[in-house]
Amino acid sequence: MDRPELGYYRIEGIVGCGRTGIVYLATDSRDGRAVALKVLREDVSVDPVYRERFRREGSLLAGLQHPNVMPIYDVGEIDGGLFIAARLVSGNLKGLIVDDELDVDVAMSILTAVAEAIDAAHEA
Repeated sequence: MDRPELGYYRIEGIVGCGRTGIVYLATDSRDGRAVALKVLREDVSVDPVYRERFRREGSLLAGLQHPNVMPIYDVGEIDGGLFIAARLVSGNLKGLIVDDELDVDVAMSILTAVAEAIDAAHEA
């Protein structure tokens, strides 16, 4: 069975859904790399304000270079659909937090990494 495509990205599945976008697990057909492909939802993409916000988000994220910030590989528009392609990160903190399996040292390490990423974003 053929998988749906967005340009040179082959959609493999859904990673998550939000109010304005859907994140897909996708494969970049140019190099075979698995990516997280965030796409602005069609019902939202008709609004020029959301389109501009999404473009600005992609541009700002692509400019961030920090070890604690997920790298952006590609930002663009294909057939009217706006997308951001980023490193695919596996794992889920929610499960650790909900199941009370996150010890204090690990939590502090995660919070420190997040704080450093936020600091880098504000310096950019």
